[in-house]
Amino acid sequence: MENKPNTSPNVKSLEAKLLAVLRDASSPLTVVALKKRAKGRNTFLGIAIKNLLSEGRIVRSGKGINKSPYLYSLVIDPMAEKPSSEQSFDHDQGADSPSSGNVVPILK
Repeated sequence: MENKPNTSPNVKSLEAKLLAVLRDASSPLTVVALKKRAKGRNTFLGIAIKNLLSEGRIVRSGKGINKSPYLYSLVIDPMAEKPSSEQSFDHDQGADSPSSGNVVPILK
């Protein structure tokens, strides 16, 4: 039997809440802080966290022990932060290559 993530409406709703909480957080959060802010049943919250981790939408750091609890944060997509003009930049044909159309002739 294949181990599939739980996709019940309760879990999907909590996944959305967890992503919103992490998006608004200024730093990574412990599971206790996530549970307080997302306000859902522990069973569904645990499943939602596992689903998001397995999908690569959040990351977990820390050792999961008293002095180093697990901390959860969003996965940052480096391309999402760049303006769209930089996303489509072709490195083989830089901004000043003759075929780019962006070459400004130097007049003497």
